[in-house]
Amino acid sequence: MPVPRNYSDNYLSGMDPDPKRNVAVECFQIDTTRFAATYVMLILIVYGAIHGSGYTSEQSLSATNVAHALVTFVFFHWARGSPDTHAQGDYDDLTVWEQLDGGASWSATKKVFLIVPTLVLLAYLNAADFSRQPTDRRPHLRAPLHPAQTAGHASVRILGINRTVGFRSDDETKKPGLARVEVCTKKHCKKKGSLKTLRIFEALAPDGVEVLTADMSHTEHGCFDECTMGPNVRVDGAGPKADGGPIVNGVRGAAGAAEVLGIDVPEGWELPN
Repeated sequence: MPVPRNYSDNYLSGMDPDPKRNVAVECFQIDTTRFAATYVMLILIVYGAIHGSGYTSEQSLSATNVAHALVTFVFFHWARGSPDTHAQGDYDDLTVWEQLDGGASWSATKKVFLIVPTLVLLAYLNAADFSRQPTDRRPHLRAPLHPAQTAGHASVRILGINRTVGFRSDDETKKPGLARVEVCTKKHCKKKGSLKTLRIFEALAPDGVEVLTADMSHTEHGCFDECTMGPNVRVDGAGPKADGGPIVNGVRGAAGAAEVLGIDVPEGWELPN
């Protein structure tokens, strides 16, 4: 077995991130004792803490169900991206749920995250003896999460909520009569893959559209100063060493560049070597 040359070799396949080795979600593997034991233990600890405070089993299970629904919604269906800088920002528009098991639908891990809260809910209903009054509202907290966990809703952003500019359709980024695009290639944007973004713009830009490496050396930080949201692209700015012009954040891949350019990616298009 070859020895990895560096840390990034553990998570990259060639020049692209390997979704099956995503450091952001690698701990959520159902085949690891660490994950399964920790998940069950956390649920039991929450239930035990509430029940030990003097609440009934019914109330404790109800509160555990509510807490589980809220925490998993924020963590799995709202939080996005990966802390691994070697991923080049390829996961920045994906929620943690969409990154699990390389994006595979109905994987073993995802089934566990559906089955376990369902069992907690059933335990609560049983403790409540399925009486109508206590069960009118609380169990339905799980209902809004189930569509987001199904295969057909992967990467769906209802009404544009929790989306990232540069990844999804946004009329504000389509500039008819576009004349100039400037791509920041400074340190932070470079780590997020801006050099590849620049090459894509150069390959896709129609005639008459000037593609430049952004030169903001006249500013304090020497860039667009929106480093955490890169790769950053300025549209129809005044050119090198000049201020003004809208900044589009998080522009990656052919789809993101084409969105800014206001064009469609040609079928079967690939970035030239």
